[in-house]
Amino acid sequence: MLRGLLFACASGILSGMVLQTASAADNPVSYTKESIARGKTVYLQNCQDCHGEDGKAQGSAIAVAPDLTRPEVWQYGQTDDQIFSNIRNGAGDNMPPFGPLGPDLKDAQIWDLVNFIRSIGPESKRPK
Repeated sequence: MLRGLLFACASGILSGMVLQTASAADNPVSYTKESIARGKTVYLQNCQDCHGEDGKAQGSAIAVAPDLTRPEVWQYGQTDDQIFSNIRNGAGDNMPPFGPLGPDLKDAQIWDLVNFIRSIGPESKRPK
């Protein structure tokens, strides 16, 4: 029994990112000008090298990255929680994690980043 409990704890630690983000279905950070501005700061510090300053990923020599202004081309989901998870945990071969296994962005910073990404995309995909 103890061995099973230890395995369950170790598995929970190793997959903690998935467990944490699975419950993050709704963005807990309001879609406000302040959040978008904070998200833009995080974006410019961490994301623009691959996705470009405007999010269109044109001419990046570092990695093949999707155009963040066109959610219809994203391979790993379009919902806020999927975007959050992709940033926090990484996605595919080219998107590294930016949560605890990366530069350790805090969850609130990632949610601000989600809001910023929404702000540069189609108006129809923005929160009301």
